[in-house]
Amino acid sequence: MEFYRIPFLPEAKSQAARQLRAFADMDRIRASTRENDSVMWYGPAYVALLAQRRGVALDPVADAAGLAAQARARGADYVYLSTIHPRDSAHRLGDPLAPARELAKMAPLVWQRPGPDGRLEAALFDVRTLRAERRP
Repeated sequence: MEFYRIPFLPEAKSQAARQLRAFADMDRIRASTRENDSVMWYGPAYVALLAQRRGVALDPVADAAGLAAQARARGADYVYLSTIHPRDSAHRLGDPLAPARELAKMAPLVWQRPGPDGRLEAALFDVRTLRAERRP
């Protein structure tokens, strides 16, 4: 991940701690899903390596409907969202957790994790029902 590009030490430490929490989420993903399940995230290689599940690439989306369309098209079983984006620590592509609120209305929440400040930092959604839905 990108915390080495941030020159301000307190911010670099904060980013590193957040990334360690995301790595711990991979253990939780492994415990929450079956071996043959696929998990969509912005960093599918991390899912494959650390969660030992098939990683499915999640491209940046404007809303939950776009995320649901990607999940259907790519055959994802679960979607992991976090404040971490492995290739965009500065959030130039937007807030990677932004679709979570709307996605929660469309797909069951498996678990969520707050950050140290109590705000939502990561969530895992079961999107298998979205795959069955067909949109015109």
